[in-house]
Amino acid sequence: LRLQPAGDGSVRNPSNPLSEITAAGHAATFLLVQGVDSRVVMALLGWSSPSQLHRYQHIVDDLRRDAAHRMASILYPPTQN
Repeated sequence: LRLQPAGDGSVRNPSNPLSEITAAGHAATFLLVQGVDSRVVMALLGWSSPSQLHRYQHIVDDLRRDAAHRMASILYPPTQN
């Protein structure tokens, strides 16, 4: 997959519009997990509506929740009676 600048600050895959949608979703998730501000993610992907971003934010919340549970299980393992 090769994304190219579209001239408006966003990125595009010129060879396959459908894979562009998939790549944008992966990119949004990756950027959000890395802590990039949601407005910056929207600008990079050329999205004008927050609803486009909300599709992926729940994934990030799920990943953060899972990470917190994993860390808690390491720091506070269940006690054996």
